[in-house]
Amino acid sequence: MQFGRRWRVGLWGALALLLVLGSVEAGLRQLGLVDFPVYEANAEIGYIPAVGQQGRYLNRNDWQVNELHMSAPPFRPSPQGNLLLIGDSIVWGGNPYAAHERLGAQLQALTPTKVWPIAAGSWGLQNELTYLNQYPEVVQQVDQIVFVSNSGDFDRPSSWTCEMTHPRERPRVAMLYLLQKYVFKTPCPAEPPPGLAVTPRDPLQMLAEFAREHPGKPLKFVLYPDREECELPALRQTRLERFKPLLLASGATEVHSLGEFAGWKNCASIYKDGIHPLPEGFGLLATFIRKSLGG
Repeated sequence: MQFGRRWRVGLWGALALLLVLGSVEAGLRQLGLVDFPVYEANAEIGYIPAVGQQGRYLNRNDWQVNELHMSAPPFRPSPQGNLLLIGDSIVWGGNPYAAHERLGAQLQALTPTKVWPIAAGSWGLQNELTYLNQYPEVVQQVDQIVFVSNSGDFDRPSSWTCEMTHPRERPRVAMLYLLQKYVFKTPCPAEPPPGLAVTPRDPLQMLAEFAREHPGKPLKFVLYPDREECELPALRQTRLERFKPLLLASGATEVHSLGEFAGWKNCASIYKDGIHPLPEGFGLLATFIRKSLGG
C-alpha cells in the first residue's frame, strides 16, 4: 500500500516536472532565443550561412539569408550599380543587431548603389576569397568588391569547430542548448573535426591570383581597427596598417584605414566590446565607406 502511494506520488511528480520543462521549452522558443541563422560547413570555405532562411532573434532582431548566402534579399543586380561587401562579423552583424542596424543596411541608406553583404563571423581573407572563387557569377555582376578587414583576417582561415558558435541546425532542445552556451559556456574544440579542416593558404597570394583573373575589377579594402588599436594609434600602425602596402602589392586597387577617419576617434562610444561596434559605430563605418570608396 505504501509502495503504491509512493509510486503514484513519484509518477505525478515526474509528470509535473515534464510539464514544467515543456512549458520552459515552449517559452524559450516563443521568446525567439533559438531563432538564429544556421550554417553549412565544409573543408573548402569552412562555414557559411545556409541559403534561404530568415527569422527574428528575440522576436525583434530580424535577419535573412538569400540564395547566395548573402544577408540580403534575393540577388537581383541593380542597373544603378552593385557593391559586394565582404568580411567577417563586422559585415555579418550577428544576433545582437536588427537588420537595419547592420553595416550593409546603413551603407545602403547612403548610396543608390545596391549593397550585397556576404560574411560570416570570424571569417578570414582566405574564407572570403574562397567565396568569390566559388561564385564567379556574383563577381561578374558586381561593379566593385569591398573587403572590411581587421588585423586577424590575414592569419589562418577559419574552420567549423562546434555548434555553439556556428550551429548547423536549430537545437532540438532549446533549453539544453542555451544552458550549454550561456550558463556552462561550453568551449569549442581547439581543432575542427575530421573532414572539416580548411587547408591554410597564403591569403595575399590568393588575392594576387584573384586580381589577375579579374583584371579591371575594383578590389577595395577598409582596414578596421579593434578597440585596442583604436585607442593606441601606434599599435594600429604596426599591427593593422602594415598590411596596406602588402595588399596594394597583391592587387588591391584601394586600401583605406578607418583609424584615420576623424569620426572614429571616440573609441569608448563606438565599440560594444573589444572589436564589434555599437549600431552608431556601424553608421560611422558606413559613412567612411561611402566617402572613401564612393559607395
